[in-house]
Amino acid sequence: MDLVKFKPRKILTCIIILFILFGIKEMVNPFKVSAKTESSAVADSLTIRVTDSNGSFKVAKVFTDSDFSSAVNQSYSFMDSMPSPGMDAAIGLPLSDLLSKSNINLDDVQSLEFYTTDVSGRPYKTMKKSFLYSTRYYYPHIMEYWDAGTQSFTDNDKAVSDKEIVEPMIAVSDNWVRGAMKPDFSTQAHDQKYRLLMGQTSDPTEITAFNSAKWIYQIDVTLASTTPVANVPVTGVTLNKNSTTILAGNTERLIAAVDPSNVTNSDVTWSSDDSSVAKVDNNGLVTAVSKGTTTITVRTKDGGKTAECNVTVDGGGTTPVISVPVTGVILNKNSTTILNGSIEQLTATVSPNDATDKDVTWSSSDSSVAKVNKNGLVTAVGEGTATITVKTEDGAKTAECDVTVNESETPVQPAVKRLFGQSRIDTAIAIAKATYPNKISNVILTASDNYPDALAGSVLAYKLKAPILLVGRNNEDQEKIIDYMKSNMDPLGTVYILGGNGSVSKDMEARANEAGFKNINRIGGADRYQTAVKISDTVGAKEGTPLVIVSGKSYPDALSVSSAAAVKQYPILMVEKDEIPDAIKKEISILKPSKVFIIGLQGAVSTEVEDQLSQIAAIDKTNIVRIGGENRFETSLEVAKYFNLSGSKVCVSSGNNFPDALAGSSYAANNNAPIILCNTALSDDIMNYLKTKNISEGTIFGGESVISKEVGEELLELTTK
Repeated sequence: MDLVKFKPRKILTCIIILFILFGIKEMVNPFKVSAKTESSAVADSLTIRVTDSNGSFKVAKVFTDSDFSSAVNQSYSFMDSMPSPGMDAAIGLPLSDLLSKSNINLDDVQSLEFYTTDVSGRPYKTMKKSFLYSTRYYYPHIMEYWDAGTQSFTDNDKAVSDKEIVEPMIAVSDNWVRGAMKPDFSTQAHDQKYRLLMGQTSDPTEITAFNSAKWIYQIDVTLASTTPVANVPVTGVTLNKNSTTILAGNTERLIAAVDPSNVTNSDVTWSSDDSSVAKVDNNGLVTAVSKGTTTITVRTKDGGKTAECNVTVDGGGTTPVISVPVTGVILNKNSTTILNGSIEQLTATVSPNDATDKDVTWSSSDSSVAKVNKNGLVTAVGEGTATITVKTEDGAKTAECDVTVNESETPVQPAVKRLFGQSRIDTAIAIAKATYPNKISNVILTASDNYPDALAGSVLAYKLKAPILLVGRNNEDQEKIIDYMKSNMDPLGTVYILGGNGSVSKDMEARANEAGFKNINRIGGADRYQTAVKISDTVGAKEGTPLVIVSGKSYPDALSVSSAAAVKQYPILMVEKDEIPDAIKKEISILKPSKVFIIGLQGAVSTEVEDQLSQIAAIDKTNIVRIGGENRFETSLEVAKYFNLSGSKVCVSSGNNFPDALAGSSYAANNNAPIILCNTALSDDIMNYLKTKNISEGTIFGGESVISKEVGEELLELTTK
């Protein structure tokens, strides 16, 4: 009897202990995760809601794929529960950008709730901002040094080398692969949207894969204060088309754009005057039902603003689509002779003019003599003869041009060159050698895995005629820097270190000293703002010199202006979005600038800061110039246009990370060239601008995994010999 009574008690005790342990786990967990169901559906839109003054949630902004037109590429690494590392090649927008577009100040956010289509009635995750925006990293070598057998790293230092700070992103497409050596952007899954992605912690073995969430359709933002969110009313709505013709049985999506872009309530309703002709769903998808005409109307819930599209439906099958076949193709030349190293454009004309499919492909019979790109641009690479052939996709019609390549009397320098290495440290060294082929007297060292201390360094580098080298954390990377200095620098010269010991360690300083470089000058303050002030003081700008103001929270805007500021010797100072740090205020009051350039729109540096600048600098607002675009790429283009450096060269770097452009700023300034930041390709606006510049030479910072081969070919087409 005693044993019979004991067993239920023991079981009950175990159950109680399990409940206690589970409760403790919930308390220490930084966010809650709800159980997921097996069903799933891709989110059609992403709604961001925010607490109002009463603590209730109201819609701040609704995003669709069209709002991600300025999406950027971002690499993420993760560790899953097997455990196994993996990589994610993501295309999307920083979460902070989406919040800003929703008229939400990130500084005011307390927590965020993420709702997914496969969890009903409750958030899948709830995260505090302090957890979500803690410093997180992308580890590019995490898989390279992973031993699946021991489930540990073979070399901890190398596994975390070249790490990059990354911020949370909402991806519209991505490629999440366990065990991948590197992110692969060539393949993208669009059925995971909208996905939350975060970096890893300082411990790369920590399980982080569960931080990712797909199929997010709603984010609820709780503010730290109860300050009412400003209501932004609707002023109008437009459609992408005013009229369209659709075959019966087919569909077409209409896209509504509600103005202004940061409107509080962008919800709309759709209706059809005659649903027997064409009907429309809640997302603007029009389905043609039967022959006739009707009007599709979109109406905003706020303000009742409307826009219309007249739809004509042709009877299904009564108006066949006629395909016009290709009958032939000709080239503008049957033969040509060019010098080795030069280029020539071939042009194909497909007949007839109204052919349905006029796509063509290009090929060379001998790419060691002459190669041809997808646009018919021929590059001579070796003495001899080759035949360039163009072939139509429809009908396989062909035309040929015989190319003879002669050796040039003098070596022809390539019109487009690429400066890169196996890592960011190697790339910076390659840029340094190209910038200063002879002995140097000064060098600037800065951290390879963080950007704040070095953003203002380009102006100093140009003045000192010094390259900017990136210092890694492991011994191998640091020895590369020492080897470069031994081979290329006068031992009596000066080593300038940007930032405190947390940026570039005392060990690195000691290595430089032991290598014979005794003149070491560390320029660092308590934070990035004080460091920028000390760099400005070292530059020694005269009173009245114009200043450049950039955000201290991100790098693209500062990199965009780095070469122009260096050439003109305008100090670069950093500010918070809505506030000027005291150290920066003091520096501005001392320099008394005659003009101030703010790089970036109000989402980066607010109008409040603009007002403060006018007061501190004691200048009229007409002498404060704001230069910016809708995203980092457009901003870099606007900066290039404004300062319009007189050189005939251009430099291109990725806008998705900082190291290559940071190291390249000295090279660009020495060549009187702008730095154009690009995503995966050069936009039409960038191409049109560069066409006006009569570019003689282009330089790309980074390998083809960073800036694609196609970008190099586009630059080659723009160069003039």
